[in-house]
Amino acid sequence: MEKQKMVYKRTCVLALLLLAMFGSTCFRLSDFQVVRGEELLKKAQNEVITVKTVPAARGTITDRYGRVLAASETSFRLILDRTFLEKEETNLVLSRLMKILSEEGISWKQDCPLEWKEERIQFSDADSANELADLLKTEQDLSAREYTDLLLKRYGLEKLTPTTFEILRVRYSMEKDRFVTGSRYPLAEKLTIQAVSRIEEEQSLLPGAEIEEVPSRVYQNGEVASQLIGTVGPIYQEEYAELKGKGYAMDDIVGKSGVESALEEQLRGQNGKIKVIQSKEGTVIDTVVQQETIAGSTVRLTIDALLQEKLQKLLSEFVSTAHSEEYRSKGGAIVVLDVKTGEVLAAVNSSNYSMEQYQEDYQALLQDDTKPLFNRALDGLYRPGSSLKPMVAAAALSEGKLLPQEELVCVSPYEYRDQKYTCLQTNHSGPTSLTEALHWSCNTFFYQLGQRLGIETMNEYAAYMGLGQKTGLEIQQAKGRFASPEVTESLGGTWYPGDLLQAAIGQNETAVSPIQMACEAMTIANRGTRYETHIIHSIQPMGGEEQITKPVIASEFELSETHYQVIEEGMELAAQKAGISGAAQKTGTAQTTSIRRVNNDFIGFYPLEEPQIAVSCIVEDCGGGTAKLLSDIISYYEECKAEGEILQNSQSNG
Repeated sequence: MEKQKMVYKRTCVLALLLLAMFGSTCFRLSDFQVVRGEELLKKAQNEVITVKTVPAARGTITDRYGRVLAASETSFRLILDRTFLEKEETNLVLSRLMKILSEEGISWKQDCPLEWKEERIQFSDADSANELADLLKTEQDLSAREYTDLLLKRYGLEKLTPTTFEILRVRYSMEKDRFVTGSRYPLAEKLTIQAVSRIEEEQSLLPGAEIEEVPSRVYQNGEVASQLIGTVGPIYQEEYAELKGKGYAMDDIVGKSGVESALEEQLRGQNGKIKVIQSKEGTVIDTVVQQETIAGSTVRLTIDALLQEKLQKLLSEFVSTAHSEEYRSKGGAIVVLDVKTGEVLAAVNSSNYSMEQYQEDYQALLQDDTKPLFNRALDGLYRPGSSLKPMVAAAALSEGKLLPQEELVCVSPYEYRDQKYTCLQTNHSGPTSLTEALHWSCNTFFYQLGQRLGIETMNEYAAYMGLGQKTGLEIQQAKGRFASPEVTESLGGTWYPGDLLQAAIGQNETAVSPIQMACEAMTIANRGTRYETHIIHSIQPMGGEEQITKPVIASEFELSETHYQVIEEGMELAAQKAGISGAAQKTGTAQTTSIRRVNNDFIGFYPLEEPQIAVSCIVEDCGGGTAKLLSDIISYYEECKAEGEILQNSQSNG
């Protein structure tokens, strides 16, 4: 009985507590709904809540020793937010902003097909009228001035002046970008501190104008490796449909070429999100981080930036002096590979550009007859000439078509199928060994090897050595081709028996790139093993484990030590002929499509004992002299490797 009373009392106490809590809750609800309801409603009506994207910093690109090549730094961007910009105030706000930007020397974004030149309005290009007609839903036969008048009226601008014309161009660009409620239009990039201060001081007169901190791309070494690093740029309308599904916004920056493009996914990072509470006038009341930003991965390249820089200067100076009454060289390339890994240590072009030039004066680069935008090292395709002969020699030895000490008779002219072919070398004649044939570059010797091998076998070994093949590189490169009846026919020509002989000395329709020629040298140096070339040393995700690129064997054939020694001896003698010791080399001279123009090239490897690097070089429209460049390349390689190792050790110890 006593136990039942105790349970009853506890139940009553619990019921009273619950009743008190319920009463308190009802009171608070009443306070919110009845007493403070009007106050909260008024507050909600006076606040604007938006979720904004916080751009992630793009990943850093370094050379093999950690030297920074491309990085992100914070810059200021001027945004127009339609939420806080009334339509009737747009022209006045733009006028005020343009005045500030103009006085600070800052350009603004406008994508309008109308220009004011030489005191008259004109179309920007041939498609301008069609674009304007589509937007304005008018006939296509209106003049540029008539379209201007229509746009002035459309945007509420009374008369044509330089200022109203610039406002018109921006308004057109905003409309083209669908600048509607909730939209944000990036009016200007990379604002100076002075411009930011002036805009913030006049904020009350500039509704909708907002300064945003964003990461911008900076390149630390001017023209060094610019074609390899690549470029970044805005997303174009035609790209957006695909990129939108990958989480990109229209105003994001993406890689356009080179490493910046090939590793876009790793470099881009992950944007963050913040909730911003603002007054109706645009004043920020509070911000709440909803998603943290994650910076892009650090990408370490295989190139040595110092070696790249020195070789760019070396080649540029050589090309500029490779002039005579007969030759007018305008370009060339050098490639240096690590023999044991396929790493690209340098891929050099004689004509280069800085990112500032690319961004500010692209048209000038496009029209430059030295073609700085063309990556000759990877995309240039050339007849290799006699630098192809080590490949033919290796094929003949490996296939048993030539014995190591066998001699073939050198005669000039050499007759084949009722045609005569000359050997240009006068330093030898009669019985000639392979070593001598490589030393003196005897065409007749290799005509005979071509006959013994046949075009199919030569194509097989060309593929082993990466000639006319993609070499595995992560960025854009040309494939090229090796001569064959099929290639000739595809080009609209006819294959003749003598074309076999021309193919054996690197002429005919063979077209290979400097990086492929370096692969030929690498394969010889490795006794028949070719590694895929690669330019990415490693990728280090933010807070993650470094992912190191491992060497990959692309192809193999057996080049015995005896066969290797015969080829190496001939190439060593060829190098000594150019005054270079301790290295192997084979030069080449090839006609271009113009009979009066020839390119000069070479391949090589160093040192002779346990080769470390494979090299190729080509200079367009050059009578000769490139062979001696190998000596400078070797010196710079040793110097830069030593300096890089010191830098690497200091980083490890630091």
